[in-house]
Amino acid sequence: MARKVGKNEKTPLQNAAAVLLKKQGTTYEEWSQKIVSDNCLSLLQGGNPEWRNKMLEGAAMDLIAASVVEEEKKNKTQGQSDVQPRPNHLTQNNQSHK
Repeated sequence: MARKVGKNEKTPLQNAAAVLLKKQGTTYEEWSQKIVSDNCLSLLQGGNPEWRNKMLEGAAMDLIAASVVEEEKKNKTQGQSDVQPRPNHLTQNNQSHK
């Protein structure tokens, strides 16, 4: 059974999002306020906290997924620039004998 998270504690998902947001120069708190504000202003005025948390959880998962995709693209680009095409010796030998 999952451990209940205290009011001021962050879940592992929130901690992961906070690390990514810090790299982008913002805080989890600023980001979460913007997400909530963008989705529904009434939530800031005392809306359902359970719904708010689910919305932030979804947004954090989207943020993490986008970061993973971006890293993969960077790694793929670096990997392609590091690999030099090698001539195929069999093809070269066959062409010289023709």
